[in-house]
Amino acid sequence: YPVDFASAGSSQIGGNIGTNAGGIKVIRYGMTRNWVAGMKVVTGKGDLLELNKDLIKNATGYDLRQLFIGAEGTLGFVVEATMRLDRAPKNLTAMVLGTP
Repeated sequence: YPVDFASAGSSQIGGNIGTNAGGIKVIRYGMTRNWVAGMKVVTGKGDLLELNKDLIKNATGYDLRQLFIGAEGTLGFVVEATMRLDRAPKNLTAMVLGTP
């Protein structure tokens, strides 16, 4: 999960999913929504929903997972999340250019 947050020491994955956080590398890696493969959500009525649409082939109906991501907990609480992973970059080079 390569999305990098300025508040990495205090943020949790459930909050990141609830706000669809992008972080400081959003241009390169995209928002949290792009990295959530599946999740379990408890609704306000106490129902447990398993929203794992990408893990099994299913092309029918709305993707409720995308609706819960970014809803800030108003539709339900994330209790389990399956995230996509990416390889760590091999060579990381920074360049500083000073001009008068």
